[in-house]
Amino acid sequence: KRVIRSNEYLRARVRPVETAAEQEDDNMAIAEKLGSLMKDFRTVKTMYQLGLGSEDFPPGTLLQLGDAIEDPDLNSKEERHDTRELFWKIAQDWQSVCYTLRQGQQSLLSADRNERMVEAASSKGGPLKLPIHMEDLELDDRKVIQRMEMEAQEKHVKLNMDPVLDFQVLIGLASLEQQIDWLGRMVKRERRRLEEVASRQYA
Repeated sequence: KRVIRSNEYLRARVRPVETAAEQEDDNMAIAEKLGSLMKDFRTVKTMYQLGLGSEDFPPGTLLQLGDAIEDPDLNSKEERHDTRELFWKIAQDWQSVCYTLRQGQQSLLSADRNERMVEAASSKGGPLKLPIHMEDLELDDRKVIQRMEMEAQEKHVKLNMDPVLDFQVLIGLASLEQQIDWLGRMVKRERRRLEEVASRQYA
């Protein structure tokens, strides 16, 4: 009686119960999207092994990366995976790819930067004092090195392979299907970039 006579209301979120057929359709859609993701993943692995775009990284980086990428098979009898478990394994592998590419770019920049600093310091004449600091260089040389760093940062941004921000979004998505779609776009983007590299290289 207290509830009936008061201004209090009970609220509930109601959603229709999904039928077995609808659930099966959803599972098939997820499996199809995951299969497409894995196909792109394998294509990227092969392209890395072929060394496409390797000039932007230290020698051997992409070949070693391609060889290191595992290739889980959705239909493998020897290695049965739950769909969600398989997805997160692929996501983890892809994040490792992103980290490796970023580290490769940073290593290349560091080598080029050090080489330029040694050249600039040597051009001043006299004995070379180590370590070399930016403030010890001429203004024009500092500007050249700063421009190198900015260009490297721009190149990393254009690569669209951030190992942190994209994965924060991925974790925050509400459903497995949305997560597969998001990761799928990331992998497809890299596949298309490598295809463009191949078209220029073999034109």
